[in-house]
Order: sequence, then C-alpha cells, then structure tokens
Amino acid sequence: GISFNLPFCISFFRELANNAPQNLARREQMRPIEDSFTPLSSLYRFIDSGFLPPCEFQILPSEKEGHETVRLTFVGANHPGWNNVSEFEVDHREKTNMQSTKQRLAHMALASVLGPDFEESINDEKADYEEAFPWETDVPAESDVEQYLGGLLWNLQTYQDGICA
Repeated sequence: GISFNLPFCISFFRELANNAPQNLARREQMRPIEDSFTPLSSLYRFIDSGFLPPCEFQILPSEKEGHETVRLTFVGANHPGWNNVSEFEVDHREKTNMQSTKQRLAHMALASVLGPDFEESINDEKADYEEAFPWETDVPAESDVEQYLGGLLWNLQTYQDGICA
C-alpha cells in the first residue's frame, strides 16, 4: 500500500505555500478554456491524440543579419496515412518572442494538414501572432489547494485500490 511520511508532507506543502506567488488572477479574469485554444495548443492536442505525428522545432542560421530560420518538422513520416508536407519554415528576428514564431508555424502546419476546416476555426482576432493572445495572463490563476490535493490523493487511492472510490 501507499504510505506517506506525514511530517515531511506537511513541511513540504508549507514550504510550497510560503513560496507561492501572491499576485494571482481571479476567476473573473480568466476566459473559458474553449476561448484559449491557439494553433500551437491545437497542434499539440492533435499530436497527443495520435492524429498527427510528433514534431520538433529547430533554429537554423539565416542569411539575413539578425535573423534566424525556425523550422517545424513532423518527425513521424511513417505515421499511418501520412502523405502531407513534413517541414515548415519561417524567418524569425533574433532576440524576439519565439512563442509567436511557433504559433505561426503551427498555424501553417495545421492549415496545410487540415485545410479549410482549420482555417475556418481560427478567430481573426488571434491571427496576428506578434501580440499576446487577449486571454493570456501574466500571473498564475487562483486555485483551491485543498481541493487539488484532495483530487491528487483520490487519484493515488484509485491506483492503489484499482477501483474508483
């Protein structure tokens, strides 16, 4: 069975609480999850669910001064039914936000693979990847630590017992 070193657990969670960020976003500041999908998050969801092969990002030298080339490559060319373009590249200015470049690459890849269905699902307000998405926050979201830990312990108990309690 599972056993816990209770004094250590109490000390560990107290230390976590002492180091937790103090400036948390309140629930009313958060947008619903369905409003927060990005091309990159969609790409990762399709990969995680097995609909697309894995991908990797590479940073390559560029002929342009102060620029580099960022490449997204689908590395599973032997993925069942895969007959699509496997590489996408964009120019990226050095020392600028790499996340926006990855968003552009993910958009290109998904548009190529999924075609019009993906293009129609993109909200025009999110098409300019140079800026942060409007729903992004720069502070952690508030949460209920006791509820989280209760869920974590429930999961552990479920694995230990082999049944949902």
